[in-house]
Amino acid sequence: MTAAKKIIFAIAILAISIQTSFAKGINFQDLTLKEGLEKAKKENKKVFIDVFATWCGPCKYLSRNVFVDEDLGEFMNEHFVSLKIDGEKGDGLQLMRDFSLDSYPTMLFLNPEMDLLKKIVGAVGAEEIETVGNEVLFPETTALYQLTERYEAGEREREFLAEYVIELLNSDGDVDPVLAEF
Repeated sequence: MTAAKKIIFAIAILAISIQTSFAKGINFQDLTLKEGLEKAKKENKKVFIDVFATWCGPCKYLSRNVFVDEDLGEFMNEHFVSLKIDGEKGDGLQLMRDFSLDSYPTMLFLNPEMDLLKKIVGAVGAEEIETVGNEVLFPETTALYQLTERYEAGEREREFLAEYVIELLNSDGDVDPVLAEF
């Protein structure tokens, strides 16, 4: 093999390996928050935001070990516009303020109107992120949705209300109207 063929072969192998490495995991877009929301609206997707800090160990763990998961990436890339936003500058300061965030990492699931759909605080596995993503895409399958339907239909037994309050607390929902029923 000539030297030129060896160089071409090496470049081809490098190009294939680079392309393959980019294909794995979540494809975080290099967009501002506004651009990400606009893109999600245009593509009829939800928004996933990893709010991180550069000094945060669990944030680095997620980037190195969780966000690179091939199955998670396939799911997230199909249904979400994903962004990584530093919580200590730019759009991150707005997110920290708007959603009363106080720890890293925090992952937000938003609709294109910037309404909070779900939130994950702390480093979790790929399976949990995908589970929450499915709850965002199919809320009717969640316990909270089903309990809310029953509550809105007039169900008021104490045991039911207690279960509903617990589910609301777990999802940062407003419990005051339900507690008033006790």
